[in-house]
Amino acid sequence: MLQLIDAIPLALLFAIIVTAILTVEIKKLMYAVISFCLMSIAIGCLYAYLGALTVAFYQIIVYAGAVGVLFIFAVMLTTGGSKVEKA
Repeated sequence: MLQLIDAIPLALLFAIIVTAILTVEIKKLMYAVISFCLMSIAIGCLYAYLGALTVAFYQIIVYAGAVGVLFIFAVMLTTGGSKVEKA
């Protein structure tokens, strides 16, 4: 029988796998970015569970924060130019 201490990494691994698949398979780019951010946070939580707090901190700050925001700005800037009206 699984104890709570064994269920935490299994739940995190399940969340990582599901969000990684969703990141690749989702057609809407904004939802894929959100899924990528959730995947990065889950990976950071797994690092924190394993005791690597510095790596977990940088994983969440750099990937979920900086790369996620960069993707969001890229999506906002590239999709805004596609609404050109013909005169």
